[in-house]
Amino acid sequence: MSGEDPGRPGERPREPAAPAAPPLYTARAPAPAPRAQAPAGPRSCLGSLVALLGVVVGALYMANFTMGFDFPPDNLPLVGNIDEAAATTMLVLGLQYLFGKRRRD
Repeated sequence: MSGEDPGRPGERPREPAAPAAPPLYTARAPAPAPRAQAPAGPRSCLGSLVALLGVVVGALYMANFTMGFDFPPDNLPLVGNIDEAAATTMLVLGLQYLFGKRRRD
């Protein structure tokens, strides 16, 4: 005999125990991801022009001066409101670029 306990006849040998799972709670929180910083220099003229154009186009589209013309039509499932979402995104991002706070280092 090799010194191992053969167990009962017909019984399968025991498998080694699975490693313990890591704890669900740790006392230390992970470090936050670094935030993107605004450029330190003045805004470019072209950037301000593009932002202003986005604000104007987004505001005019959301004001519904298209007289009912809508592409794609709003009654199409899932894609019907993509144009309004794009116009709102242009409006919000343009306003954020033009009037957003900038960090001064």
